[in-house]
Amino acid sequence: MVFQVRLPEIPQCLRGTLLVDGCGLPRYWATVWAQLALPDLAELTRLGKLHAIERLYAYADELFGAGALDDALASLDEARLGTLLEGWFVTIRNQPQITSSDQKRWRSGLDFVVTVTTWLGQGTRHENRLARLDARWQRLNLLYGQLQIQRPHRTNILRALPAVVVEAMYALLDPESDTNPFKGVRTRWRVFTAFVLMLHQGLRRGELLLLNANAIKSGLDMRQQRRRYWLNVSEQGRVDTDFRYSRPGIKTADSIRQVPVSELTAKRGA
Repeated sequence: MVFQVRLPEIPQCLRGTLLVDGCGLPRYWATVWAQLALPDLAELTRLGKLHAIERLYAYADELFGAGALDDALASLDEARLGTLLEGWFVTIRNQPQITSSDQKRWRSGLDFVVTVTTWLGQGTRHENRLARLDARWQRLNLLYGQLQIQRPHRTNILRALPAVVVEAMYALLDPESDTNPFKGVRTRWRVFTAFVLMLHQGLRRGELLLLNANAIKSGLDMRQQRRRYWLNVSEQGRVDTDFRYSRPGIKTADSIRQVPVSELTAKRGA
C-alpha cells in the first residue's frame, strides 16, 4: 500500500511517500527507485507512479508469494521477472473496461523493472549475463512497449470557454452579485480572485494554492516607462506543514514560474 510519512518528529529528509507491504515494511526496491529516479517529479506524478508499482507488487505477491518481486529483482531472476511482467500485462489487457490510465500503469511498471535491473546488472561481474538481461528487457520493450489502449471516438473538445460562459461566470462570482452562492464576503473575494487568476493567467490549481497574499509583484519598466506586474509561482521557502494527501505544488519543485499580470488583474487581486 501507499503510505505517507509526514510526522513532524521524523527528519525532513526521511519524509515523503513510500510503498509498504501487508506487514507495514517498506517495499525495498520501490523505495530505492523512488529516492533515485523520482525526486524531481511533482508529488501527484510520484503518487501516480507509486500506485502503479504497488499494483505490480500486489500481483507478484498473489502469484508467487509475499516479497516475490523484490526477491526476483535482487537476484536478477530474468525468467521470473519476465513471467511477472507478461502475466501483469495480460491481466491489465483483459480487464472488462480499459482506460487510458492503464497504459500509464503498464509503462510505469515496465520502466521500474527495467531501471532497477539495469542498475543491478551494471554491477554484475558476468558480462554474458548482463548482455542476456539487456536482451530480455529489449525484447519485452519491443513486445509491449508499443501497447496502446484503444480509445473510443470522441467529439471535438472545446479548448476555450465560450464568451457567454465567461460572462455568466463573471456575473455569478461577482462578490457584490445577489446570485453569488457564497455567503461570506471574504470567501466571495477569495473565490473571485482564484477565478480571475486561473482564467486570465492560466494558473493550475496546485500553483494557485501556493500563492501568498503578497504574491503579485511590480516594478518599473525603464524601457517602456511604466509599471509592470507579475506573479512568482514557486515552492521555495514553503514550510512543510501541509498534511493533506494531495498537496499543492508545481511540476518541477525547484523551479520559479514568473507569470505576467495585467494592471487590472493586479488591482483586483490586491
